[in-house]
Amino acid sequence: MKQREIQMMDEIASRNKTEKLKAATRKLKQQQIRRLLQQKQELEESLLEKQSTLSSLEGEYCADDLDTDIKAVREPKVPFVMKPNVPKFSDPQTFNEWKLEIECMMKSGIYHQDVLRQSIRNSITGKPRKVLTTLKPDASLQEILTTLETNFGDIKTGQSVMEEFYNAKQEKYEDISTWAIRLETLIQKVINRNEIQEDKKDTMLRTRFWRHINNTELRNATRVYFETVPTFEELKVKVRREEQEMSVCKGTELPKESNVLHIDEQMKILKDLTEKMNLMEKKLNEMSREKPSQDRNESRFENRTSDQPNYRRCHIGRYRNMNRGRGFRSYRGQYPTGGYLRQDPTEQQPKTQHLNQQRL
Repeated sequence: MKQREIQMMDEIASRNKTEKLKAATRKLKQQQIRRLLQQKQELEESLLEKQSTLSSLEGEYCADDLDTDIKAVREPKVPFVMKPNVPKFSDPQTFNEWKLEIECMMKSGIYHQDVLRQSIRNSITGKPRKVLTTLKPDASLQEILTTLETNFGDIKTGQSVMEEFYNAKQEKYEDISTWAIRLETLIQKVINRNEIQEDKKDTMLRTRFWRHINNTELRNATRVYFETVPTFEELKVKVRREEQEMSVCKGTELPKESNVLHIDEQMKILKDLTEKMNLMEKKLNEMSREKPSQDRNESRFENRTSDQPNYRRCHIGRYRNMNRGRGFRSYRGQYPTGGYLRQDPTEQQPKTQHLNQQRL
C-alpha cells in the first residue's frame, strides 16, 4: 500500500511539473506574438508615411512630363525592314564575338525578325555554312544559334575556366591592355556558367590583374593604386599610364608578339648552323687524320720507284729549257718515239717571213 501511495505521489508531482512547463512555454509564445504584432504595426505605419511622401513628390512633377514618359514606355518600337549589316562568320575561333554581336541585334528590337534571320544565314560562310544543311528552312534565330553553339562554341566547364583564370599570368609579349582583356573574357565566361556571382567580379579582377603583372618595377610602382583605387577600371587606367611613362623614360618599346616570333626563328636558324658547323669540324678532323697516312704511303711509293734501275724521271723534262735563249725551240720529243709528232721546219718559214714583212 505504501508503495502505491508513493507511486501516486510521484505521478502527481510529475504532472504538476509538466503543467508548469507548458504554462511557461505558453507565456513565452504569447510574449513573442505580441512583439511581432507590435513590429508589424510599426512597419505598416512607416509604409504609410513613405507612401504619403512619394505621393506628395509625384504631385510636384509636371503632368505633361509624366504623360510623355508613359507614352514612350507604352508605345512599342517599330522594327525596321531594312537589311542589317551583320558581320561575316567564317572562322570558328571568332564564334563568341560573332554571337555577341548577333545577340545585341536581337535584343535591340530595331530590325525585323525575318529580315535579321535571313541576313544571319547569309553571313555564315566557309566551313560553318555546312551546319545550315542540318536545319530546317524555317528555323528560328534561336535554333540557328543553338546549333552553332553546339558545333563551334566553347565547351569548357565552369571549373576548368576557373582554373584557367587562377593560373593566368601576364606573358612577355602582352601589354597591360591585352592582359586585362584576357582576364575580363575569362571572368565573363565564369559568370555565364554561373560559377561565381557578378558582384565578386571586380575584386577578383583587381587582385589577379595586379598581382600577376610581369614587370616587377611596374608592379612596385603601382602598389599605391592597388591599395587605394576601388574599381578595376580605374586601376587599369592608372597602370597603363604608369606603363607608358616607364616606356618613354627607358626609350624602349614593349616587346611584341611578332618580335618574339622573329627571335625564335633566328634562334632555330642559329641552332641549325651550329649543328652543321659541328659536323663540318668532325669531317675536317677525320680528313686531317687520314691525310698524314696518305702522305706517308705516297712517300714510301716514291722511294721504292727511285731505287729501281729502269725508273724514268719524268719531272726533269720540265726544267730542260732553263738558261737558254728566248728563241730556242727544242724538237726533242716531237717524233713518235717521244710521244709527239715533229713539225717540219719548212712550215715555219712563211710565218717568219710574214712577221718580217710586218716589221718592215
